Amino acid sequence: MKRIALVLDSPKRDFYGIAAVAYWLIRNHKARPIIVGTQNEITALVKYVPHLLVMPHLRFHRHELLVSYAKAQGTKIAVIPVEGFPKTDRLIAKSVLGLEKFRKNVDLLLTWGDYVASYCRDNAVAPGTVIKTTGSPRFDINTPAYNSWFSERKDFMGRLQLPWDRPLIVWFSCTAWANLPVSEEAFANTHSNKLRSTHLVGDDLDLMALRRDDQKAFNYMTDLFSRFIREHPDFNYVIKPHPFEPQEPYQSLKALSPNVRVIDTRIPVAEIVRHADIQVNWQCSTSLEGWMFDIKKKTISIRTPGLELSEDFVPFVKGNDCVITYDDFVRRMHHYLDGGALPDGLEQKRKDYIHNYAAKAGHSGEACAQALIEHLNGYPEPRRRWANFRYIAAKQIPHWIWHRRWVMMRRPPSDHKYFSPESFHLTIEKYNRLFSTTVSSKDYDLEV
Repeated sequence: MKRIALVLDSPKRDFYGIAAVAYWLIRNHKARPIIVGTQNEITALVKYVPHLLVMPHLRFHRHELLVSYAKAQGTKIAVIPVEGFPKTDRLIAKSVLGLEKFRKNVDLLLTWGDYVASYCRDNAVAPGTVIKTTGSPRFDINTPAYNSWFSERKDFMGRLQLPWDRPLIVWFSCTAWANLPVSEEAFANTHSNKLRSTHLVGDDLDLMALRRDDQKAFNYMTDLFSRFIREHPDFNYVIKPHPFEPQEPYQSLKALSPNVRVIDTRIPVAEIVRHADIQVNWQCSTSLEGWMFDIKKKTISIRTPGLELSEDFVPFVKGNDCVITYDDFVRRMHHYLDGGALPDGLEQKRKDYIHNYAAKAGHSGEACAQALIEHLNGYPEPRRRWANFRYIAAKQIPHWIWHRRWVMMRRPPSDHKYFSPESFHLTIEKYNRLFSTTVSSKDYDLEV
C-alpha cells in the first residue's frame, strides 16, 4: 500500500482540494493518505515514512529541513500548486514551485492547466521534474456535480436573513494589500522584505506601489458599490472580503440597506457562487469559480481608472464583463437583472481560459490521485534512516536556543492554519454519500 502525505497549507482555501485527493487515492488506488497540517511535515516523514510527500509549494527557507530529510529516506516530493495562474509569466516558477534552490528536488509537478505546464517545460523551470496537467482539486466542488453538498437557495438566504425571492448581488473583494494595519514605514521595512523573499512577488516589483494601487481600487469600488446600494436598496447584497483582508472597512456598507451582509470564510465560495445572480469583482479568481458552476454566470469586473492591468492577466479578466464608469456599471447591472445575455464571444473566452489555466474542473481530485500513483511505479520503498535524526537535532536545537521555538511546531486550534479532524471526517462522509462508497476514517491518517 502506497503511503502519500498530503500537506494542507491553508484550510480556508485548500481544505476541499486535499480532501478530494485523499478520497480518490483511497477509492481508486487503495493508497493510504496522511493529511498533514503545515509545520507537521517532519513529524509525518519520521512517523509514517511516506512514499511521496505532496507539498503546496516550497517557498519558505524552513522547507530546507524537510526536503533534506525526505530525500535522505527516499521519499519523493510532488507539488500540487495552491496558486495556479500568476499575474505575470515571470512569477510562474516562484508561485507554482517556490524558491529556486528547492526546485531541483521536486520529482513531480501537477499544474492547473496546459499553459503553465508548457511554460515550465519550455523555460526549464524545473529540469528533471515530471510535469503533468491535472487541474486544481480545490475547484472540483464548484461544479454542478456537487450541488447536493450545499443549501437550496431558500435555505441559504434564510441563514443570511435575506428575502429569498429578490436578486442576490455578490461583491467578491480582492484588495488584500489595502487597509493594512501597519504603517507604510513598517510595511517597507518588514513586510516587503519577507514577501519579496518568499512570496508571489518579483524582485523588481514596487511593493509600495502595489499597496497604493490596491487601496485606490478598494476606494473606487467601495464608492461605486455604495452608490449602487443607495440607489437600489431593495436588492440583496452580500460582500465577501478576501480572506487576507480586514473586514472592518466593509462593515459601514451595512448601514446603506437592511439587505446588506458582510460574510467571512465560514461560508464557502462554492456555496455563494451557486446562489449569486450577479458577481462583482476586481481581478478575483471567484469569477473562475462562478464560470465552473455555470459558464454563463454573470460576472462583472470593475476596472479602476488609472490602474493598468498586467498584460499576462488580461485573458482572465477579459472573461468578465468589464466596466469602468458608474454609468456603465448601472447599465450592465440592469441588463443582467432584466434577463440579458452575455456579450458575444465572452463565453468562448471563459472556456479557453478554463482549458489553459484550470483544466479538468470537477475531476481534478481524481486526476491528481491517478498522477501521484502512476509516478510511484517502479520506485523503491523509502527507508527510515536513524542517522538523519542527528541532522534534525543540529537544526532544531540552535533554533530553540535563539528563538525559543522549534523549526517545526504543531499549530494550536486557534491558529488560522489549523484544521479540525472532525471537519475532515465529515467531508469524507459527504463523498461517501455522493458516490455511494464506504471510505472510513480508518483508511487515512491525520497529522494536525
